[in-house]
Amino acid sequence: MRAAAGVLLVAGLAVVAAACGGSDRLSKSEFISQADSICAKYEQKIRSAMQGIPAGNEAQLADAIERVLPVIRTGNGELRDLKPPENLQDRYDRWMQIGDDEVTAARKLHDALREGDRQGVQSAFADLQKADAQQDRLAREELGLTGCASGASG
Repeated sequence: MRAAAGVLLVAGLAVVAAACGGSDRLSKSEFISQADSICAKYEQKIRSAMQGIPAGNEAQLADAIERVLPVIRTGNGELRDLKPPENLQDRYDRWMQIGDDEVTAARKLHDALREGDRQGVQSAFADLQKADAQQDRLAREELGLTGCASGASG
């Protein structure tokens, strides 16, 4: 009898936990605060790594991109750990996908710089600017993330 009661208690707790599954989601204000904080932290790290590169020095720019890509990936990982409000989830997923597109464009820019591929540099840079503008607009207008829209074009 005691074992049956224990099983029922565990089953009941599981049902309650499932019903409250949304409780791990952040409120909109918590989400904005945490996301903006993560963005600010990584934006500072990226700016530091990119500082002091002479204009036109492709080797130094490629080195800097190589240094910041892992930083960006770590920041994106922290952002992915956030649980936005359900009504923002689709837009947040789209925003994160654009962030992944930026990483891909930065990797292409890095490779084109290393290879001396002028056309590849121009193409990758254009892709990077486009993704950055899209991500900034989505952050600001659809997610309310003003601190995550402070990139070069934001």
